[in-house]
Amino acid sequence: MLSLFLIAEAMMSGNFSSYLQEVARHLPAHARRLVTGDLNLTVLAWFTEGVASKEAARRIRRALEE
Repeated sequence: MLSLFLIAEAMMSGNFSSYLQEVARHLPAHARRLVTGDLNLTVLAWFTEGVASKEAARRIRRALEE
């Protein structure tokens, strides 16, 4: 239950929004919409785990190439 509170707090504080923008900045233009769409919960999990935005973008790019 505490982790849900921390996730909600991160989202409300704007930190998660900034993180999403940073992840998107490191992606090709055609993939940027994924960050705010279907991948949002995955990216949120990475954010709470402390994955760097460049690493998150790398994971997404790698998945798109497969």
